[in-house]
Amino acid sequence: MNFYTCDEMRAALPAGYASLNAGCFITNIAAVEEHPYDHVLYRVADSENDVISDYFRVLDLQDLMESKWDVTGMAYPTVPPKQSSQYGTYFSDHNPIEFKLRYGVRDDD
Repeated sequence: MNFYTCDEMRAALPAGYASLNAGCFITNIAAVEEHPYDHVLYRVADSENDVISDYFRVLDLQDLMESKWDVTGMAYPTVPPKQSSQYGTYFSDHNPIEFKLRYGVRDDD
């Protein structure tokens, strides 16, 4: 899910749910404060065995993709603050997020 502020996320969060991005880390590539924050919401009571709740990372898309850039005659696009549209045309205007789930845990829900 995508929220513009932490307050908006907290107001919309149903009782019994939590966000893996509880720290409201900026996920847009321009990293400008007014940009949205991506969230993965989960129901705490049903996810205790599945979700590693203290593991949430925002990966740097620009760093990850630079080595894959192969457009002849064109420099790798960079993102100055508030000007992410060119970069987003080629890749995305959001950095990918990483979180961890447990698997292989015996659970009945």
